Amino acid sequence: TSGAVSLSNSRASHATFKMPGNDVSITANFEKANLSVRYDANKGTGAPVSENVSHGTKIEISSVEPTRADYKFLGWSLKANAVDADYHPGDEYTVTDNTYFYAVWAEKVHTYTLKYDTNRGTGNFPEQTKSKGGTIKIYEDEPTRTNFIFKGWGLHPYSLDVVYAPGDIYEKNQDTTLYAIWLDTDVPTVTLSARQENDD
Repeated sequence: TSGAVSLSNSRASHATFKMPGNDVSITANFEKANLSVRYDANKGTGAPVSENVSHGTKIEISSVEPTRADYKFLGWSLKANAVDADYHPGDEYTVTDNTYFYAVWAEKVHTYTLKYDTNRGTGNFPEQTKSKGGTIKIYEDEPTRTNFIFKGWGLHPYSLDVVYAPGDIYEKNQDTTLYAIWLDTDVPTVTLSARQENDD
């Protein structure tokens, strides 16, 4: 008759036993190994918490999104240098090996606005926009104001110093409002005359 042999150490990678004098049958029992699922913020911060799952487990990609200054989060990839995301929060993924998800980023396009204030004058000067590192050409047209001469553009409503003249180039990477600077031409003038006195 055949007999059954049981191995007592279920976690051993191998085992030895003494063969009895009759035929035996051996049954192997396997347990699914735990696999790790890790998220790498890839130069960002706030990556989701790692988890351990069994082989073949279907997981849902974490809804937690990392952040990175001046970058937009696109999703996840299995490649650290990916430019396109292969997985997004909420997607399903079947785990068959230790897995690393790397955050995929796209640099944000910054735009800056230049506004014009005619400062009690008149004229059509729509706001202008530029991207980071770009430039704006100041309007060559000039605003008008009765009894005033336009001198140029300043950075404050009561500016006396001209910072930009018509046709100048604006390069700053920030939102700015330029204010018209005026010279009053309706100022009373005082004429002084010398009186000659004759001695009698």
